[in-house]
Amino acid sequence: LYEAALKGIQGAKGEKSKEYITVLGQLASVYRNQGNYEKAEGLYKKSLDLYGEVNEKATKESGKIMLDLASIYVLQGKFDEAEKIYTQALTVFKENVGEFSADYASVLNNIGLFYAEAGKFDLAESFYKQSLEIGRQTIGEKHPDNITTYNNLGLTYKATGKFDLAEATLKRAVKYWKDIKSDKTAEYATAINNLGGLYEILGRPDEAEEAYSEALSILKSGSGVKTILYATTLNNLAGIYETIKKYDKAENAYNEALSVIKDVYGENHAAYAAALNNLAVLQEAMGKKQAALKLYKQNLETTKATLGERHPNFAISLNNYGVLLESM
Repeated sequence: LYEAALKGIQGAKGEKSKEYITVLGQLASVYRNQGNYEKAEGLYKKSLDLYGEVNEKATKESGKIMLDLASIYVLQGKFDEAEKIYTQALTVFKENVGEFSADYASVLNNIGLFYAEAGKFDLAESFYKQSLEIGRQTIGEKHPDNITTYNNLGLTYKATGKFDLAEATLKRAVKYWKDIKSDKTAEYATAINNLGGLYEILGRPDEAEEAYSEALSILKSGSGVKTILYATTLNNLAGIYETIKKYDKAENAYNEALSVIKDVYGENHAAYAAALNNLAVLQEAMGKKQAALKLYKQNLETTKATLGERHPNFAISLNNYGVLLESM
C-alpha cells in the first residue's frame, strides 16, 4: 500500500515533496515493525537526505526522522552510530523548540533509553532526570510522558543495583497512573510488569507472580492478548515459574508467548528468536535436550536472519547451541 502510494506521489509531485518524504517514513516504520531493520534503515536515511535537500536547515520534522533512524541503529546493535544521531537530534530540537519544552524533554528521555540499552546507566540516569525536571515545569508531574520517564528511571536504578530507589520510583509510576485514572491501561500494566521484574531480582517471587498476573489480567480485559506486551508479561511470568521449578506452568506460558509473537510479528523477527531461546533454556533445564537443541538451532537461524552475525545476540545463540551440542 505504502509502496504504491510512493510511486503515485513520485510521479505526481516528485521525491522532494513533503508528501513523498512522509510516506517514505511510514514505509520505513512498516519494515521496522516487521523486523526488517536494514530496509527500514535505508528508507529513514533516504528520507533524512531528501529532507536535507529541501530545507536549508534542520527542522523539528527532520529531528524526528533522526530519532527514528537512531532507534533502528539501536535495534541492530549499532550503538556508535545511534549515539551520533541522537546527539545531532538533540541539537536540532534545542535549536527549533528550545530546551524548556515538552518535545525537548521527550528527546532527553529517548536518549536515556538509548544509554540504558547500551549499558551506560550513569548517562541514562542523568538524561532521565533532566527530562523529568523539564517535564515537571512544562507538562506537569503526573503527565503520562513524565510518568513513563519515572518508569524508565526506576528500571535504570534497578539495573545499577539501587534497589530501594528503584522500588520507590517504580511504585511512584504505578501510583501516578492510578491517580490519573489510567490503571486499566497498557501503560499501567507495563508499570506493574516492571515492578514485578524488580521483585523477581530481589528474590520475592510471590510478589513478582502477583504483579505479572495482575498485568496479564489488565491486558486481557483491555488491549487484548495479541500484543507484544502481553507476550512479554507471559515470558516474565514463565520465568518466575521456572525459578520456583513449576516447569509445566512455565512451559505453557512460554509456548503461549511464542504463539502470540508469531501471530503479531511472524517467525522472521528478533522477538520470535528471543522467545525461542527462552523456551529452549527451559527444555534444557527439564532434561529435554533434543527438543532444546532443535529450538536453539531455530533461534540461531532466526537471530542470524534478523539481527545479523555482528549482533551480540547471535554470539549468545551460537554459544548456547554449541555448549548443548557438545554436552550430547
